[in-house]
Amino acid sequence: MFTKKKLAVIGGGNMGEALIRGLVQGKVVTPPQLTAVEILEEKRKLIAKRYGCHVNAKLSAAQGADIVILAVKPQAIDATLAGLRELVTGAQLVVSIAAGIHTDRIESAFPRKKVPVVRVMPNAPASVLEGASVLFAGTHAKEKHLDLARGIFEAVGRVVVVHNEALMDVVTGLSGSGPAFVFMMIEALSDAGVQLGLPRATANMLAGQTVLGAGEDVPRHGPPRVGTQGRDRHARRDDLRGPARAGKRDFPLDGHGRGRGRHA
Repeated sequence: MFTKKKLAVIGGGNMGEALIRGLVQGKVVTPPQLTAVEILEEKRKLIAKRYGCHVNAKLSAAQGADIVILAVKPQAIDATLAGLRELVTGAQLVVSIAAGIHTDRIESAFPRKKVPVVRVMPNAPASVLEGASVLFAGTHAKEKHLDLARGIFEAVGRVVVVHNEALMDVVTGLSGSGPAFVFMMIEALSDAGVQLGLPRATANMLAGQTVLGAGEDVPRHGPPRVGTQGRDRHARRDDLRGPARAGKRDFPLDGHGRGRGRHA
């Protein structure tokens, strides 16, 4: 799929570098097929040394790329698009991971060119190649463009596609922000272990591995229902039986498994 493709990753920050790492380590592309566009010289040198790809400080380096990946922060998107306005053509695919930036905003930067745009919401675990990425195709993007984007982000984890851009806001809250809540839970589990006598390193390992194992189990079997005492773990349905049911769940909050509260 990518044998003759040239890719330009604009932004060499955490997510941009994660994509480069996944593409190179997964042998999706060879280093000469990749160009990282990064304004910081120190970062350019680091990426070149680690991955052997081309590096450049100028947006013009993206002109010959088949796929242009916008891995910049949302506050930098307008300046980046302005710099690409005369460089990008309808023959290129633009992939954006800028959070909260809708496809029509990117498309409007290239008037009358009908540039295919795929919006992606990845998450932090992509940095260890275990990310969860969600794709949405813009107005001019076709199935072949989704396939290309899917191939890129499968190099850093798992991928799903949604067909309603409004759901990208939901995804941002779930898988985009979700790792922060999981990290808090891991920290809490580890703290509890330390308070009860475990060394910190041991508590961290046990908490992290517990969440890792549980996370691996969910895609295979679905999330178990807490407190069902062996009943069907697949009982939860997509509709959750309506808003009233969706908002309620019992939580055992004391040390003896007794529920002390309920979310209404």
